[in-house]
Amino acid sequence: MTTNYSVLTNFGCHWTCPYCIVKNNNIGIAETNEHEVNKTIDSLIAESKLSFLSLSGGGDPLFQVDINRLNWYQSLSEMVHESGGEYELHTSYKYSLLNRHPVEFDRIVYHCQRKEDIKFIKRVKKEIARVVFVVQEHMDEKYIHDIVSLVHDSNVVTELSFRQCIDDNYQITKHLHDFLKSGHKQDWWYIEQDDYNNYIVNSKISHCYEDFKMKT
Repeated sequence: MTTNYSVLTNFGCHWTCPYCIVKNNNIGIAETNEHEVNKTIDSLIAESKLSFLSLSGGGDPLFQVDINRLNWYQSLSEMVHESGGEYELHTSYKYSLLNRHPVEFDRIVYHCQRKEDIKFIKRVKKEIARVVFVVQEHMDEKYIHDIVSLVHDSNVVTELSFRQCIDDNYQITKHLHDFLKSGHKQDWWYIEQDDYNNYIVNSKISHCYEDFKMKT
């Protein structure tokens, strides 16, 4: 039984990631309804179907975040941890209100666009810090090795992943595929790209991200 779930939050977004699956494929995730998400997660926990929950995005979870939303994120943390599960955040922000008003995450995954971003990541509490890079055309093997060195030298970041991009036709790209696969589970984790979570958008659950494409 799959017990990994990801809440696709949509409180808006900065729209600056050049590989954005939502923008480039016109998916249009529905606006987040906190009450509906709570009901969905409550049901999963009651049925012992949830052991891992992440906040990821149809928009960055920390976009224009305020205290009320951080309080909600913390309430989700308490729900998940009380049930014995793990709780994770995905974001492209290096600084936010989270640094002043921490939420209990087991891991924060920073989606970086430039290798230099690694230097600005700071631990919020005691969580694991992971960086993820979507492989882009400007990256070569030297660029990848530079990222590995920066992670090695960091006293905050301990995990590194690379994943392939989804193009404008919802197809997986293969840039540096053989090279990245050869280093998998050595200097990094390589995610070839797939729908590997069950996704939550309010009251709806699906294994396929594209199922949430809003009708126009």
